[in-house]
Amino acid sequence: MEMWIYRRMQRISWKEKVTNKKVLESVGLQRPELLLTIQRGKMKYYGHLRRHDSIQKRILEGKIDGRRGRGRRRQTWLGNIQEMSQMKFV
Repeated sequence: MEMWIYRRMQRISWKEKVTNKKVLESVGLQRPELLLTIQRGKMKYYGHLRRHDSIQKRILEGKIDGRRGRGRRRQTWLGNIQEMSQMKFV
């Protein structure tokens, strides 16, 4: 939603091939505030899960046996956390 508003402010049509990065540069921002707020909240919740011994922690760290499905893999919550924090989990 935020990017849509920035594009409207700059009068950039949806047909134009302008990257989000260029739109943010033209507005004078580096990253949308909403995205930063969401990432911060996810990281806080991940820290909360890691500190406490709970069923959520066991589920988060667990691996499921079986065959992999066809097609592109879905994004996982833990994979998203790894990407944001640029850390590798074992």
